[in-house]
Amino acid sequence: MMKPMRKAECQTSQEEAIRILQQCKYLSVAMLNEDGSPYNVMVDCLYDDGKIYFHGAAEGYKLDCMKKDPHVSFSVIGKDDIAKENFT
Repeated sequence: MMKPMRKAECQTSQEEAIRILQQCKYLSVAMLNEDGSPYNVMVDCLYDDGKIYFHGAAEGYKLDCMKKDPHVSFSVIGKDDIAKENFT
């Protein structure tokens, strides 16, 4: 169980959180490696009907980690203004 947020007035409302999820393109998903150390990966995502879906194969390391410990957290990338012409 999480503790209540210390500055509750800064907390995002449920409606705003859903709006952000509906517009996001990417999530940063944090989980534990098989040895208990942190593991974080960026994934494409979709929010639909109260559920968050993200890209992943039917097998692989990310899925292995989540099977071992289903506790994960994520951060939403709400807006990306990447100037692709500046990257190689």
